[in-house]
Amino acid sequence: MVKVVVNILDENDNAPRFSQIFSAPVPENAPLGYTVTRVTTSDEDIGVNAISRYSIRDTSLPFNINPSTGDITISRHLNREDTDRYRIRVSAHDSGWTVSTDVTIFVTDINDNAPRFTKTSYYLDCPDHISVTIPESHVVGAVIRTVSARDRDAAMNGLIAYNISSGNEAGIFAINTSTGALTLAKPLDYELCQNHEMIVSATDGGWVARTGYCSVTVNVVDVNDNSPIFSPEDYFPNVLENAPSGTTVIRLNATDTDSGSNAMIAYAVQSSDSDLFVIDPNTGIITTQGFLDYETKQSYHLTVKAFNVPDEERCSFASVNIQLEGTNEYVPRFVSKLYYFEVSEAASKGMVVGEVFASDRDMGTDGEVHYLIFGSSRKKGFQINEKSGQIYVSGPLDREKEERISLKVLAKNFGSIRGADVDEVIVNITVLDANDPPVFSLQVYNIQISEGVPPGTHVTFVSAFDSDSVPSTCMLFPCFVCL
Repeated sequence: MVKVVVNILDENDNAPRFSQIFSAPVPENAPLGYTVTRVTTSDEDIGVNAISRYSIRDTSLPFNINPSTGDITISRHLNREDTDRYRIRVSAHDSGWTVSTDVTIFVTDINDNAPRFTKTSYYLDCPDHISVTIPESHVVGAVIRTVSARDRDAAMNGLIAYNISSGNEAGIFAINTSTGALTLAKPLDYELCQNHEMIVSATDGGWVARTGYCSVTVNVVDVNDNSPIFSPEDYFPNVLENAPSGTTVIRLNATDTDSGSNAMIAYAVQSSDSDLFVIDPNTGIITTQGFLDYETKQSYHLTVKAFNVPDEERCSFASVNIQLEGTNEYVPRFVSKLYYFEVSEAASKGMVVGEVFASDRDMGTDGEVHYLIFGSSRKKGFQINEKSGQIYVSGPLDREKEERISLKVLAKNFGSIRGADVDEVIVNITVLDANDPPVFSLQVYNIQISEGVPPGTHVTFVSAFDSDSVPSTCMLFPCFVCL
């Protein structure tokens, strides 16, 4: 019996088989040579018939494969934002068979991109007046503009949040962190600020966040939201009577914090108690027209309106109280051309003899009359009250020396005499007689007589004189002195 050993030689009658469906993730920042995955095969053949070699058909792909091990590595830099998935056709070859499979490689995102705004600058014009009738008006809460940024990263790395980084210290604006809608948080005011410059940021949600920026300029357009203002609101100018027509009384000035055509101001007299004053609608200058007479009217009141053109509803008012200043245009005049008074020669000092009166058509201090006795009349025993015109006794009177006295009285205004601004009158005063006692012709009589003369002897003759008028007739009173 013979033992026969038959060795069966392998024939390459089986093709290689890939052991699974291959897929793998790889971060987009993986370095060159990074092993993404390994493909493997099985072969029922043995020996050289079971040895597989690997290859990638599309050599344009950024991957290489180790022909022996099946390791797939990176041959060029990856960028998920360009291609986020690759399907690689991998072939396995043995000595007689070739099989292929698809390997899917997913490029995972890393936060390698900052958000980028579609525009780097936004220029926005907004009015500062809240009015539904003006389309470009913006109220608090209204959207001004939506800014937009894009981030090529994925998932959280591409999730953008918007914020105002600078230029909004007053909190006038707000931004929706998700949508980028820029809205008004507080009213705008052109008079406070004509433009607002802000930096808006867009930040992604990556673990190491990246941020992009853009500038936003909001130009505020003025609207007529302010009325003209008088400062002060009350005026008290003075003007002389008899001032020629066209004399400037005062210039009023109203201000408007708006700008341009919205700040154009016109003036008008809203009400007045006289038509003697007019106002220039452009300059606000009040002038006279016609004749001003202090004696007729001393003060005038005007209400002046300052308003925008053409929006007269934007207006304010000022009160103008004009005081007329009188001029000394009239002179005092005595009501009588001649005065007659009587006074006893025995009148005491200070006794009022009479009163003169002069009138002056001026008013105020210009119409005050002052009286004085002038010339030699001042030495005749009379004085006059400067203000009342009362004439009174200031010294002793003696009818027997001067029975009729003429005084010159002057009427004038206050201050020095300036020419023909005075009037004068004659005051005749008659001094009446009083019963004065007789007066001896001699104060002392010296007589010599001899002793021993008989009684009844004539010694001398004495006499007295009485200067009174009838019935106190001037008489001599003789008297014989006897023993």
